[in-house]
Amino acid sequence: MVRNEGQNYRNLRFRIHPTPEQEKKLDDTLEYCRLIWNHLLSIKVDLYDRFGLSVSKSSL
Repeated sequence: MVRNEGQNYRNLRFRIHPTPEQEKKLDDTLEYCRLIWNHLLSIKVDLYDRFGLSVSKSSL
């Protein structure tokens, strides 16, 4: 996202009250995201250790 001069941003906070089913789905989704992140991070570290390559997060 490109910020233009004079452009303001706001932070909004919302409190959510998920149902048990929604909470389970949210937990599963976040767990899956964590697993993907850790896997890609291990690939990045391995590439650096083996070959000295620095890979950007966007290229993974």
